[in-house]
Amino acid sequence: ITKFQAEMMGKKVLNKISIGTTFVTGNGNYVVTGYGQKSNAFQEYDAEKDGEPKKVKLTAMYGVKLEVSDDPRSSVYRNQEVLDSIILESRAYNESENLKQC
Repeated sequence: ITKFQAEMMGKKVLNKISIGTTFVTGNGNYVVTGYGQKSNAFQEYDAEKDGEPKKVKLTAMYGVKLEVSDDPRSSVYRNQEVLDSIILESRAYNESENLKQC
């Protein structure tokens, strides 16, 4: 899902994200490993970036915004990442299966 498509979907994009989904940003990829708090406007996730646990918050109000907390136990989000796209878990699984068949 591109950033533009995610912004058009609004809060419906929050329902599509599951464990294994990848957030692609300019500084690296975040892979969702768990869920956190949820409201109508945002969803918090436990994620990994380069093997390090992180906590990310995807806000879907007035556009799509990805915020990152360096400490996975903290809910203070000081860094904001530019979200390029979202790779859904089912899509990533299908691509890996196609590579195995080659």
